[in-house]
Amino acid sequence: MSQKKKVGAFFENVGEAAAACLTTILQGNLLVLGVGHRIIASQTGIAAGVLDTVALLLAKTQNRLAISATLGVITAVVDYLFMKVCSAQKLLRLSLPD
Repeated sequence: MSQKKKVGAFFENVGEAAAACLTTILQGNLLVLGVGHRIIASQTGIAAGVLDTVALLLAKTQNRLAISATLGVITAVVDYLFMKVCSAQKLLRLSLPD
């Protein structure tokens, strides 16, 4: 795989992961889209895209089904972990005295 294709695959993975996360966060209702949603989706997309690209480069596969499955699983795990962290941070802010 050439360097140009690797970079293209990385940006594709990040974009797909961010879009999936954004759709999940908003539960399909794009009317409530805010800056906070975009930030969280971008962070999740970058983390999932990097992990997916590294996993696929190590596996050296061109199988489209394997690529899609890997991206889906990694995005779901990263999204779950980011939501846990965001929820914990929100609870800490609510419980701390001013």
